[in-house]
Amino acid sequence: MQDLSNKVDYPLIHTPNFIRNQNYMTGSATKIRKPVPATALWLFFCVGAVLAMIVIGAITRLTESGLSMVEWKPLIGILPPLSEAEWQRVFDLYIQTPEFHLKNSWMTIADFKEIFFWEWFHRFWGQLIGAIYLLPLLFFAFTGRLLGRHLARCTGLFVLLSLQGVMGWYMVESGLIAEPAVSHYRLAAHLSLAFLLLALTVLEAMSLSGFPQKPPFLPVPSRGFYLRVFWPSLLHGVRLWRGWMPDWSITNFR
Repeated sequence: MQDLSNKVDYPLIHTPNFIRNQNYMTGSATKIRKPVPATALWLFFCVGAVLAMIVIGAITRLTESGLSMVEWKPLIGILPPLSEAEWQRVFDLYIQTPEFHLKNSWMTIADFKEIFFWEWFHRFWGQLIGAIYLLPLLFFAFTGRLLGRHLARCTGLFVLLSLQGVMGWYMVESGLIAEPAVSHYRLAAHLSLAFLLLALTVLEAMSLSGFPQKPPFLPVPSRGFYLRVFWPSLLHGVRLWRGWMPDWSITNFR
């Protein structure tokens, strides 16, 4: 007869349902996360480029450099002036603008080069983003990695980026006519398109990565956030920032 006096009672271990009910040898019960596809990594890189563009645009605005380039030459104007003769030519064009006559008539060509840099760099970065969007888009489309709705969405992102460039020049053009200030409506539209492009690129990158459309770690900004972002841009063009405008700027967001 078996002696049960020294028997040890081990705790009962409950086997999870997904192990009991699945074929464990085939691995069908284990969900292996797929690596992030190259298309999603490309769009996440685009997100970083657009964020950098917003910062560069803010610096251009704060340094009052936005009206220093009076020509719009996509692609062929990607390089800055490379000779003194070319610098003198673009400076002579700036001398004819309202900003020079009403604000910066004291400027020499050396002073002009300082403000010219930020507007040139702003446009250069914009054209660089265009290449970052377009060239991988063509590659992924021809290799079959982007199909259906994802291809349509990514193509739409590039179209939106192109419209952003056109809106940028449309905004600058408004400050070259009579007064040395851009239209506040066009300024607000330019900023709005930038945030729209940023948001849609983030959503499409998450969609290609397999993330849910509304992940818990990405809170949805409230209407007050948009008010604090776009209301100052709408009124800053008419120089009312330090006047009667309420202090609702993003810098005082609580």
